[in-house]
Amino acid sequence: MSVQRKDFLRMSAGVSVLFGLSGFRSANKKSPLDRLEPMTGDVVPITTAERLTRIEKAKKLMAEQKMEAIILDCGTSLKYFTGISWWPSERTMVAIIPARGEVTYVSPAFEAERLRQLISIGKDVQTWEEHESPYAQIVSALKGLGIEGGNIGIEERLRFFIFDGIRKAGPSYNLISADPVT
Repeated sequence: MSVQRKDFLRMSAGVSVLFGLSGFRSANKKSPLDRLEPMTGDVVPITTAERLTRIEKAKKLMAEQKMEAIILDCGTSLKYFTGISWWPSERTMVAIIPARGEVTYVSPAFEAERLRQLISIGKDVQTWEEHESPYAQIVSALKGLGIEGGNIGIEERLRFFIFDGIRKAGPSYNLISADPVT
């Protein structure tokens, strides 16, 4: 049995009217949908205090593993520890969590002001210009934190070009894979 277009339109209009009238008729009745509550109603945002607790736990684990710092690339680990969402690009922006001291950031100079607006943990932003090496700036930031050498954890998602650049700029550092969230 094939349905003609005009019959289909007539049936559709009839069904629409029926549904419209039934909705009108039951306007005084409560629908089961009216009893639904938002499933995220009791979810609270992650606070800066909680992120600081995460950093303190990471520092404790770094001390146990004899690590001087962890370097975080853009992405989930950066968000987990600092609350900063930063889109990864070819221009290196990292956060350094030292075993002792404040979180430090290394950013392209032209992005520094935007980064400062997002920071709620730490305040030091080291910048590099387009003609400079971001990896040399990362090494400089490590030295500024009193870290001249030793084990530096790199999160597992750190992009290879950043790892390779740091390795070449700072041969006194032993870069090792670290899962900063555990």
